[in-house]
Amino acid sequence: MLGVCKMVYGDEISPTKVHNCELNPISGRKQHGFSLLELLLVIALSGPIIYAGLSTHSYFWAKAWQAQLKTRETQNFYALGHWLVRDLRYELQNYSSDFQWREQNQCLLFANKGVRLRNQQLQWKPNEGDCTSNGWLGLHDASGFKVTSFDFFELNQGYFQVCISGEVNGELDVDTPPLQWCYSWHRGLPQGSLSSIYTMSRRAPA
Repeated sequence: MLGVCKMVYGDEISPTKVHNCELNPISGRKQHGFSLLELLLVIALSGPIIYAGLSTHSYFWAKAWQAQLKTRETQNFYALGHWLVRDLRYELQNYSSDFQWREQNQCLLFANKGVRLRNQQLQWKPNEGDCTSNGWLGLHDASGFKVTSFDFFELNQGYFQVCISGEVNGELDVDTPPLQWCYSWHRGLPQGSLSSIYTMSRRAPA
């Protein structure tokens, strides 16, 4: 204790000084705290760092979420193609109906049903009508992915092929290929004999 008092008050130590040392042995030392200016300076320097960290986190989170959405919509695109061909096969086998393909309207009529491409969306006609009539229902959410082309071919006598092309909505990389799905089958074969053809053609460079 006396050593502390000597360091603070010098060699002469009076009873009063000793009493002060006992109450607060370091009261004589020069103490420093944060001034308002220093606090503002720390906040000013740490603000951009925190903002940069949050921005980086938000960027990678958004990219991961976008990739997840892209995967989901790609799966929905192929599921739509499988559903379409399954229904076409069902109508052919059970009702012996013929296809009426309207290339100008990208519209396929069969039995009392139909499928057409309108506003980048495949639409289904469950009742009587034609390619320009009302009552068509959307087969998918056009905000998730859009169908850019719909084609139907009779490759040979009894051999048919249906193709759809599209792309997922949102920001895409330059090298991202468009979605393309084709299915070919023979009218006389059982449904289990469907032959699927998957192709991924890359977008031509701009």
